[in-house]
Amino acid sequence: FGLFVITATQHIPRNDQLATYTYGSSAAEEFWQHEYLGKWAAWNTARALFAALSAGLCILSLMSMSKESRKST
Repeated sequence: FGLFVITATQHIPRNDQLATYTYGSSAAEEFWQHEYLGKWAAWNTARALFAALSAGLCILSLMSMSKESRKST
């Protein structure tokens, strides 16, 4: 869930704003360096951490279900 929230609230609006600049222009370079890249990288790191947490919880859930099914047989 965190992945989708970050993508929808942080990445997509930032990407849309970047798309309004002319490629190679000084304004685009200024936006890229001072507004886009650092914030995008920080939110992408958070998104990766949420993905890892989600995968870990999924694995724990599957392991728990496997243990329960062995107990009942």
